[in-house]
Formats: sequence, structure tokens, C-alpha cells
Amino acid sequence: MSVTDEIKDRIDIVDLISESVELRRAGSSYSGFCPFHANTKTPSFAVFPDTQTWHCFGECAEGGDVFNFVMKKEGWDFAETLRYLSERTGVPLKPLTPEDQEKKEEHTRLRKLLEDAVTFYRFGLGYAPNSWDAATNHFKTKGYTEKDLREVGLVSDRDSGGVYDRFRHRMMIPIRDRGGRMTGFGARTLDPDGVPKYLNSPQTDLFDKGKILYGLDKAGRAIRDKDQIILVEGYMGVIAPHQHGFANVVATMGTALTDHHLRSIKRYTKRIILAMDSDAAGINATLRGLKVARETLDRTTDLVFDARGLLQREARIQADLRVATLPPGMDPDDVVNQDPAEWERIIAEARPVVVHVMDTLSEGRDLEDPKTKSEIAAQVVPLIEDIPDAIERETYLQRLARMLKVDERSLMGYSSPPAKKRPSWKQPPPQPKNTPAGNNLPPSQIFPLRKNLSSFLLPKEKKPFMKLIA
Repeated sequence: MSVTDEIKDRIDIVDLISESVELRRAGSSYSGFCPFHANTKTPSFAVFPDTQTWHCFGECAEGGDVFNFVMKKEGWDFAETLRYLSERTGVPLKPLTPEDQEKKEEHTRLRKLLEDAVTFYRFGLGYAPNSWDAATNHFKTKGYTEKDLREVGLVSDRDSGGVYDRFRHRMMIPIRDRGGRMTGFGARTLDPDGVPKYLNSPQTDLFDKGKILYGLDKAGRAIRDKDQIILVEGYMGVIAPHQHGFANVVATMGTALTDHHLRSIKRYTKRIILAMDSDAAGINATLRGLKVARETLDRTTDLVFDARGLLQREARIQADLRVATLPPGMDPDDVVNQDPAEWERIIAEARPVVVHVMDTLSEGRDLEDPKTKSEIAAQVVPLIEDIPDAIERETYLQRLARMLKVDERSLMGYSSPPAKKRPSWKQPPPQPKNTPAGNNLPPSQIFPLRKNLSSFLLPKEKKPFMKLIA
């Protein structure tokens, strides 16, 4: 990916233009008064999120991408604009070397090979022949080499030398990036005894599971129209809902939810629903996804009082995260194919993530055990503290206190206390430390403890967010 492509991938043109132009949603686009000419009656300026472009339909009759907008607005040349956007997005600038140019051209050629593969596998959802060399022989006649086929993941190496077709007797599912460009394939075996059941393209320069959300190239408009995205497990969990008109559904590629995934999502919406299985892995996947969300999504900063009565800043996540629990033993495609209305009900009843985590962690646990109470509080309180609205935070805190049967004040600013090392008999008794003037306040003047969110850690258990696909 070039520097300019990476910058455009990290920045949303709607967010950037909104900083200087008041935009209003108009269907799948946004409109406003053009900042480049006298325009006060009829808005002539449009921004198109799907293509990340803008256009003035009035006097200017100009348009372009995020680079063109900044250049025109600031009066900068391309180099100045590139430096500014590089600093803003954190993308390092580096000159385009002959090797980089060669690699860019190579990627273009390899994407062409993948498009040819879509045709070979009979378009759309296709079929890979039950043969060890059908694809290899076909593409060699098209002028592609074994090296080309290996670099896009269509073949595997034989131990004895040479290559063989990676995908055989499988339903083939083209995997495209957000812009609709081919990156690789997912494949489901058609043999009842075939293993693995699901097989992806291997990691390549074009196919990176940590950056791809399956179906996002088709779901973008629906996500914006509904102002909501639904994350599911597996290809079929996307295909079946889309076939029934639920087009705001996407899936990760058999990997945990990553910061790159969330950067892509927040271009479209801040309302995220995780459609999870009802088994035990659901809670681990949720917590893992939340940890990444807390590190990645936009945050607002509130002024609060710390334990000493001093003002400090706390960051709070700017997203509405909810969890929809599927019926036991059913996948999204099972639910949708059986009863589309039931799918709508499940999504509509998605619970706020705090409620989901609270209820799931407490299910089947001994809530009279102090250690259990402490473990649950250590995982739930950080999620409550992330909520921007003070009334919502207070409501959830009260609910948690009632569930654990503890005083609400004991939960405020709660984090799991670090284990204390027992002093040996040789150690002298601890000496009192001098405290700075003004910090030794009487208890009546100490405000409720609200520690910075960075002191809270979710469990470090690394369970995959999406595990269905091999």
C-alpha cells in the first residue's frame, strides 16, 4: 500500500471536512454550503463517504479526494498537504523507491490474476474442481508463473518439488477489500469428511486477515443508512443475511477483532452489534473485542475529581457497543433462513455490552463468594467507566452493586488490587512518608475515587474473536 493510500485508509473524509463545513446527511451522502465560494441559500457542496470524495455542484464545479480538499482549502501544494496528513494520521513519509514502484505494479498484476481466478471458479460463489492441477495448468496457459500463483495463495508447494492447487472440491468465496479489490479466497469443503472445513488464502501481501472485514465492500451503504454494523462469525453468517436484505452484516476472517478493523468500521458508524454464539466462548470473544475497541475507538475527555480532590481528565469511549446472543446451536444463517423476523428481533433486542458482560459473568457463579464478586467487578467496572453519559454510568453501577450485594461506593473507581508482598521479618517497619501540603485532606473532603482508565486491565486471555474459519 502506498503512503497516499494508507493515509486515505486511515482518515475519513466526512470527519475531516466536518471540521470546517457544517454537513447534513442526505441519503447516503452529506451536503453543506461550499467553503470555496459564496454559497448561502442552496447547499451545493456534497461529500460521498462510499467513495471518500467531495464535489461542488455550484460555481466551483470541482471535486476530488481528501488531498484535493486540503490543498484547495489551505492553498498548499501536494507536498505540504502530504506532510500535514502524514502527521495527522501517523503514517511515516518515505520516498517512493524504484523497488516500491515495482512492487506497486506487481500488486496490480497479481490482483488481475485473482480476478481471473474468480472467472475460473465460475464467478461470484464458485467451485474449485476436485483436481490437484486444474487451476495451475489453466493459469500457466494465461502466462502466469508458479511464482505468481504462489504469491496470491492459489497453490502450495510439494515436498518433492513443484506445486499443487491449494483449493480442491470446494465452494469458492472471493474476498475483497473495502474498495472492492480482490485480495484472496475463502473456501468451504464440499466433502462431508473433508478437513479443514474452511480454508482461507494464506497470508500474502494482498491478503491480510487482520485488515479485512468480509462483506464490507457490499455493506458500506447499508451500514450508513442504518447507522449500525453487525459483526458475525464466518462467511455464511454474512451471505445469508445479505440474501434476505440485511446488508449491514460483515465478518472478520477467522482472526481476533483488530484496531485496523475498528478504524475501518468507525468510517461508517459508531453503533456496533456483536452477534455472538451463546456458548462459553462468547464472553471471551466479547471481552477481547472490547479491549481492542477501548484502545482504538474515538474517545472524549471529561474533567473529574481524583481521590485528593484534584481535577484530572478521563477518556471515555465514543461508541455504542451491543451484543446480540444467538439461540443455542444456531448460526446467523440458520436463524435468517429459518425466520428472518426472528433475526430482526434478536438484533433489535441486542443488549448493551455492560449488561451482557454483567449477566454472562454472573451466570452460574456463587455471588456470595467475595472473590467471585471481586473478579466480576474488576471486569465490569472498567466498561462502566468507559460510558460517556454520567446517568448511564450511575445506572449501571447501581445495577452491578445490587447484583453483587455490595455498597455502590465500594465499586467507584474499583480495580483489582495488586498482590502485596508480605514483608520478611528482617525488613524494618514501613516509615510514614511526607505528603505534600494540600494533599493530606480529611476524609470528608475526599471525592469519590475515580482512577484513570489506564489502570484498568481486562483479562489477558487471548481468545479469538472470530474462530469459525480456519
